[in-house]
Amino acid sequence: MRATMLMKRKHGNTKFTSMFILMLLMAMLMVFILCLSILIQLNFLET
Repeated sequence: MRATMLMKRKHGNTKFTSMFILMLLMAMLMVFILCLSILIQLNFLET
């Protein structure tokens, strides 16, 4: 009984961490796209 509870808790934690990692990746992607768009705008302004 205790073992199954620990397993459930562990599974929940892994699910939470995976969601957190996914959110972090999405945030990094958004920042990358933002920086890329800024660089493109600067290049267009220079020319």
